[in-house]
Amino acid sequence: MIRILFLAATIREDYDFPWKQSYDSIGNINKSLVNEYKNINNALLISRNRDQFDLRFIPAVTFEELSNSLLYYEPNIVHFSGMGLPDGLLIEDEDHSVKRLTGDDLAEIFSAANNSKNIRLVVLSTPYSEVHAESIKKYVDCVIGFNSLTNSEAELFASLYKGLGAGLNINAAFDLDCSRFRSPYPKSQLRIGSGSERELPILKYAPGVDPAKVFLIKRKKKDR
Repeated sequence: MIRILFLAATIREDYDFPWKQSYDSIGNINKSLVNEYKNINNALLISRNRDQFDLRFIPAVTFEELSNSLLYYEPNIVHFSGMGLPDGLLIEDEDHSVKRLTGDDLAEIFSAANNSKNIRLVVLSTPYSEVHAESIKKYVDCVIGFNSLTNSEAELFASLYKGLGAGLNINAAFDLDCSRFRSPYPKSQLRIGSGSERELPILKYAPGVDPAKVFLIKRKKKDR
Protein backbone atom coordinates (compact mmCIF):
# COMPACT_ATOMS: atom_id res chain seq x y z
CA MET A 1 0.00 0.00 0.00
CA ILE A 2 1.32 3.41 -1.02
CA ARG A 3 0.49 6.01 1.62
CA ILE A 4 -0.01 9.59 0.39
CA LEU A 5 -0.21 12.44 2.88
CA PHE A 6 -1.82 15.62 1.52
CA LEU A 7 -1.06 18.63 3.73
CA ALA A 8 -3.12 21.75 3.00
CA ALA A 9 -1.47 24.78 4.61
CA THR A 10 -4.28 27.32 4.63
CA ILE A 11 -3.46 30.84 5.86
CA ARG A 12 -5.72 33.30 7.67
CA GLU A 13 -7.15 35.83 5.24
CA ASP A 14 -5.92 38.93 7.08
CA TYR A 15 -2.26 37.89 6.86
CA ASP A 16 -0.13 40.54 5.15
CA PHE A 17 3.11 39.74 3.33
CA PRO A 18 5.27 41.10 0.48
CA TRP A 19 3.85 40.61 -3.03
CA LYS A 20 0.40 39.97 -1.63
CA GLN A 21 -1.00 42.02 -4.54
CA SER A 22 0.49 39.46 -6.96
CA TYR A 23 -1.62 36.64 -5.56
CA ASP A 24 -5.23 35.77 -5.97
CA SER A 25 -7.14 36.41 -2.73
CA ILE A 26 -5.99 34.25 0.17
CA GLY A 27 -9.55 32.99 0.57
CA ASN A 28 -9.65 31.74 -3.02
CA ILE A 29 -6.23 30.11 -2.66
CA ASN A 30 -7.35 28.34 0.52
CA LYS A 31 -10.38 26.98 -1.35
CA SER A 32 -8.19 25.86 -4.24
CA LEU A 33 -6.15 23.64 -1.89
CA VAL A 34 -9.25 21.58 -1.10
CA ASN A 35 -10.09 21.35 -4.81
CA GLU A 36 -6.52 20.27 -5.54
CA TYR A 37 -6.93 17.42 -3.07
CA LYS A 38 -10.26 16.43 -4.61
CA ASN A 39 -8.78 16.32 -8.11
CA ILE A 40 -5.88 14.15 -6.93
CA ASN A 41 -8.28 11.86 -5.11
CA ASN A 42 -10.42 11.55 -8.25
CA ALA A 43 -7.33 10.80 -10.36
CA LEU A 44 -6.45 7.93 -8.06
CA LEU A 45 -10.03 6.64 -7.83
CA ILE A 46 -10.21 6.09 -11.59
CA SER A 47 -6.77 4.51 -11.80
CA ARG A 48 -6.34 0.82 -12.43
CA ASN A 49 -4.32 0.45 -9.23
CA ARG A 50 -6.55 2.50 -6.93
CA ASP A 51 -6.60 -0.26 -4.31
CA GLN A 52 -2.85 0.21 -3.84
CA PHE A 53 -3.12 3.84 -2.68
CA ASP A 54 -4.17 5.27 0.68
CA LEU A 55 -4.67 9.06 0.48
CA ARG A 56 -4.89 10.99 3.74
CA PHE A 57 -5.92 14.66 3.91
CA ILE A 58 -4.98 17.08 6.68
CA PRO A 59 -6.71 20.45 6.16
CA ALA A 60 -5.36 23.64 7.76
CA VAL A 61 -2.23 21.77 8.78
CA THR A 62 -0.15 23.49 11.47
CA PHE A 63 3.59 23.40 12.00
CA GLU A 64 3.30 20.89 14.83
CA GLU A 65 0.89 18.69 12.85
CA LEU A 66 3.31 18.67 9.91
CA SER A 67 6.08 17.03 11.91
CA ASN A 68 3.75 14.73 13.84
CA SER A 69 1.86 13.49 10.77
CA LEU A 70 5.09 12.52 8.97
CA LEU A 71 6.06 10.36 11.94
CA TYR A 72 2.58 8.93 12.53
CA TYR A 73 1.50 8.07 8.97
CA GLU A 74 4.95 7.16 7.61
CA PRO A 75 3.88 8.27 4.11
CA ASN A 76 5.54 7.27 0.85
CA ILE A 77 4.42 10.51 -0.83
CA VAL A 78 4.12 13.87 0.91
CA HIS A 79 2.11 16.52 -0.94
CA PHE A 80 2.39 19.97 0.65
CA SER A 81 0.07 22.55 -0.90
CA GLY A 82 -0.15 26.19 0.09
CA MET A 83 1.54 29.55 -0.30
CA GLY A 84 5.24 30.27 -0.46
CA LEU A 85 7.82 33.03 -0.67
CA PRO A 86 11.49 32.89 -1.64
CA ASP A 87 12.47 32.77 2.02
CA GLY A 88 10.00 30.11 3.14
CA LEU A 89 6.74 28.19 2.81
CA LEU A 90 3.88 29.67 4.83
CA ILE A 91 2.21 27.62 7.55
CA GLU A 92 0.20 28.54 10.62
CA ASP A 93 1.27 27.70 14.16
CA GLU A 94 -1.06 26.38 16.84
CA ASP A 95 -1.95 29.96 17.85
CA HIS A 96 -2.69 30.88 14.20
CA SER A 97 0.41 32.97 13.82
CA VAL A 98 2.08 32.45 10.42
CA LYS A 99 5.48 30.80 10.32
CA ARG A 100 7.86 30.58 7.37
CA LEU A 101 9.36 27.17 6.77
CA THR A 102 12.83 27.75 5.35
CA GLY A 103 14.84 25.21 3.39
CA ASP A 104 16.85 24.51 6.55
CA ASP A 105 13.62 23.91 8.51
CA LEU A 106 12.36 21.47 5.90
CA ALA A 107 15.71 19.69 5.72
CA GLU A 108 15.63 19.18 9.48
CA ILE A 109 12.04 17.91 9.40
CA PHE A 110 12.55 15.42 6.57
CA SER A 111 15.92 14.19 7.79
CA ALA A 112 14.30 13.32 11.12
CA ALA A 113 11.08 11.91 9.66
CA ASN A 114 12.64 9.77 6.94
CA ASN A 115 15.10 7.63 8.86
CA SER A 116 13.37 4.52 7.54
CA LYS A 117 13.54 5.90 3.95
CA ASN A 118 9.81 5.39 3.47
CA ILE A 119 9.30 8.82 1.83
CA ARG A 120 10.00 8.40 -1.89
CA LEU A 121 8.44 11.57 -3.30
CA VAL A 122 7.71 15.06 -1.94
CA VAL A 123 5.55 17.49 -3.92
CA LEU A 124 5.84 21.14 -2.89
CA SER A 125 2.80 22.65 -4.58
CA THR A 126 3.69 26.22 -3.63
CA PRO A 127 5.32 29.21 -5.33
CA TYR A 128 9.08 29.59 -4.99
CA SER A 129 9.55 26.03 -3.75
CA GLU A 130 12.48 25.01 -5.98
CA VAL A 131 15.05 26.33 -3.49
CA HIS A 132 13.34 24.39 -0.69
CA ALA A 133 13.22 21.26 -2.84
CA GLU A 134 16.95 21.61 -3.27
CA SER A 135 17.37 21.66 0.51
CA ILE A 136 15.53 18.40 1.15
CA LYS A 137 16.38 16.32 -1.93
CA LYS A 138 19.21 14.48 -0.19
CA TYR A 139 16.76 13.14 2.40
CA VAL A 140 14.16 11.73 -0.04
CA ASP A 141 14.40 10.14 -3.48
CA CYS A 142 12.55 12.82 -5.47
CA VAL A 143 11.15 16.31 -4.89
CA ILE A 144 8.97 18.45 -7.14
CA GLY A 145 8.76 22.23 -6.81
CA PHE A 146 8.48 25.52 -8.71
CA ASN A 147 11.08 28.24 -9.24
CA SER A 148 8.79 31.29 -9.14
CA LEU A 149 5.19 32.36 -8.74
CA THR A 150 2.74 29.83 -10.16
CA ASN A 151 -0.90 29.78 -11.09
CA SER A 152 -3.08 28.25 -8.39
CA GLU A 153 -5.16 25.82 -10.40
CA ALA A 154 -7.11 23.06 -8.70
CA GLU A 155 -6.07 20.64 -11.47
CA LEU A 156 -2.42 21.03 -10.48
CA PHE A 157 -0.65 17.64 -10.36
CA ALA A 158 -3.73 15.54 -11.12
CA SER A 159 -1.92 14.06 -14.12
CA LEU A 160 1.08 13.21 -11.96
CA TYR A 161 -1.11 10.99 -9.80
CA LYS A 162 -2.86 9.53 -12.83
CA GLY A 163 0.56 8.41 -13.99
CA LEU A 164 1.55 7.03 -10.60
CA GLY A 165 -1.84 5.32 -10.37
CA ALA A 166 -1.15 3.68 -13.73
CA GLY A 167 2.14 2.31 -12.40
CA LEU A 168 4.48 4.70 -14.20
CA ASN A 169 7.85 5.52 -12.70
CA ILE A 170 8.22 8.95 -11.09
CA ASN A 171 10.02 10.46 -14.08
CA ALA A 172 7.38 9.31 -16.56
CA ALA A 173 4.52 10.45 -14.31
CA PHE A 174 6.23 13.82 -13.93
CA ASP A 175 6.61 14.17 -17.71
CA LEU A 176 2.92 13.31 -18.13
CA ASP A 177 2.01 16.09 -15.72
CA CYS A 178 4.32 18.60 -17.42
CA SER A 179 2.69 17.93 -20.79
CA ARG A 180 -0.48 19.73 -19.67
CA PHE A 181 1.49 22.75 -18.49
CA ARG A 182 3.08 23.54 -21.84
CA SER A 183 0.12 25.33 -23.40
CA PRO A 184 -0.28 29.03 -22.52
CA TYR A 185 -2.92 30.22 -20.09
CA PRO A 186 -5.88 32.15 -21.43
CA LYS A 187 -5.11 35.70 -20.30
CA SER A 188 -8.45 35.89 -18.49
CA GLN A 189 -7.32 33.01 -16.24
CA LEU A 190 -3.97 34.47 -15.18
CA ARG A 191 -3.88 34.72 -11.39
CA ILE A 192 -0.28 34.67 -10.25
CA GLY A 193 2.74 35.94 -12.08
CA SER A 194 2.95 38.15 -15.13
CA GLY A 195 3.89 35.67 -17.87
CA SER A 196 1.59 34.05 -20.37
CA GLU A 197 3.24 30.66 -20.13
CA ARG A 198 2.47 28.05 -17.52
CA GLU A 199 5.24 27.67 -14.99
CA LEU A 200 6.68 24.19 -15.39
CA PRO A 201 7.33 22.25 -12.20
CA ILE A 202 10.86 21.06 -11.56
CA LEU A 203 11.87 17.53 -10.56
CA LYS A 204 14.90 17.14 -8.30
CA TYR A 205 16.32 13.91 -6.95
CA ALA A 206 18.89 12.68 -4.49
CA PRO A 207 22.45 11.86 -5.59
CA GLY A 208 22.57 8.37 -7.05
CA VAL A 209 18.81 8.24 -7.65
CA ASP A 210 17.40 7.79 -11.16
CA PRO A 211 13.71 8.84 -11.09
CA ALA A 212 13.11 6.76 -14.22
CA LYS A 213 13.87 3.70 -12.10
CA VAL A 214 11.74 4.65 -9.10
CA PHE A 215 8.47 2.73 -9.27
CA LEU A 216 6.06 3.06 -6.36
CA ILE A 217 3.83 0.17 -7.43
CA LYS A 218 3.93 -2.74 -9.83
CA ARG A 219 1.71 -2.30 -12.85
CA LYS A 220 -1.20 -4.71 -13.13
CA LYS A 221 -1.36 -6.83 -16.22
CA LYS A 222 -4.27 -6.00 -18.50
CA ASP A 223 -7.12 -8.45 -18.57
CA ARG A 224 -6.95 -10.67 -21.58
